[in-house]
Amino acid sequence: MERVLKTLTYSLGKDLDVSRLGYGAMRLTGEGVWGKHVGLSEVSIADITRAEKILPIVSVQNMYNLGERKWDEVVDYTAKRNIAFIPWYPLASDPGQLSGKLEIVAARHKATPAQIALAWLLHRSPNIIVIPGTTSINHLLENIASARINLSGRDFQELG
Repeated sequence: MERVLKTLTYSLGKDLDVSRLGYGAMRLTGEGVWGKHVGLSEVSIADITRAEKILPIVSVQNMYNLGERKWDEVVDYTAKRNIAFIPWYPLASDPGQLSGKLEIVAARHKATPAQIALAWLLHRSPNIIVIPGTTSINHLLENIASARINLSGRDFQELG
C-alpha cells in the first residue's frame, strides 16, 4: 500500500461523468499534475470500474465506520483488487445502533470505545488504512495502540 502515499483523491458528483476525466483532464491541468496514483472518494463499485478504464485507481475513500457500513461491498471489492480503502470519519458511530455494545467490547479489552472502533476497521479488511484525526500526542498513542487489539469472533458478532 506504499502506492497510496501520493494519491490524489477526488469526488464524483451525481452529474460528473467519470469518462470525461482522465487523460483529457491531465492535458488541461498540465503534465504530471495527476501523477501515476489516483484515488476516488464516495464512489460505488460501478464508479470504480468506470474510472479504472481511464486511470489506475489505488485508493477509495468513503465514509465508513462501525455505525455507517453502506460501503461494505466496496470494501470487499477494493480488497480483491488490491486497492486501499480509506474510511473517512472512522470514529463515528450511531450510539443507538450499537446500544452499549461498543463499551462492552472496550471493557473486555481494557480499551476505549475509540480504540475498539479503529481495531474493528483494521481487522475488517487488510486493505483498510485508517487516518483518525488527533490534536494531542496522547490521543495519537491511543490510536496507534488500537492496532494491537485482537478482536475475537465474539467481538465482531457483538458489534454486528
